[in-house]
Amino acid sequence: EEEKERKKPISSPSTRPIRPMPQQKKENPPNKILETSCYKMNHNRKGRALIFCQEIFDKNLQLAELIGAKADCEILRRMLEMLEFDVTIFKDCKKEAIFDHLMEAAKEDHSEADCLFVAAITYGMGEGNVFAKDRPFKSSALWESFSADKCRSLAAKPKIFLIQAYRSGDPNRLAKNMNLDIPRLPDFLIWYNTVKKSTGKASFIRELERIMSLESKRMDLLSILNRVSQMILRDNVDGASDCREIPFIASMLTHKIFFDDKKS
Repeated sequence: EEEKERKKPISSPSTRPIRPMPQQKKENPPNKILETSCYKMNHNRKGRALIFCQEIFDKNLQLAELIGAKADCEILRRMLEMLEFDVTIFKDCKKEAIFDHLMEAAKEDHSEADCLFVAAITYGMGEGNVFAKDRPFKSSALWESFSADKCRSLAAKPKIFLIQAYRSGDPNRLAKNMNLDIPRLPDFLIWYNTVKKSTGKASFIRELERIMSLESKRMDLLSILNRVSQMILRDNVDGASDCREIPFIASMLTHKIFFDDKKS
């Protein structure tokens, strides 16, 4: 019996096929995530920055000299040069001259540039209109020439537009009729700020320069603009209700903008 017991076949293990363990998805390393979520900002040049500063206007417009425009322009120039933009300032231009300068910039080769920055410091009059030296024009004219089909070398690159519009006429008109023709195209960022009165104390550009100098190496641009808006609205920075500013941000950006190229 012991011999029979020893001759019994040893039971074999289950012959069911072994299913391979499901492979876990490999997570992208942090630097890869950052690379795909940010605009490339390490080209040879930061890019062009155009500032249209309107201080003096034709007499028929019945607009006073824009107190504060010169100071705003200087602060903005200093900030943009700190960020390594190639800054050009156009002062007291007529409408056709503004359009010509914009068209010339759109025709340039921006292949080696990170982005474009355009600013206008002038009076606003409602319905999204701003003033040149001789007449008003739609603020959308500032960005219409830079869509991807008209300026291919800026395609998929950020195009930043900043408008500081002091109010003319009825102080409530601009707030009620700020109908901007916002481009429904990717990679545009528009920041439109209005001030009820020309006092030479607009906090918007001063705060922008201050926060940009502190945070530009660690915060993306949209976060910086939001921070500036909070500072303007909180406690009414200028301390007078008739000078209160109203920031408006329209972002069609598809990625974050870091001016520090080490994060791009």
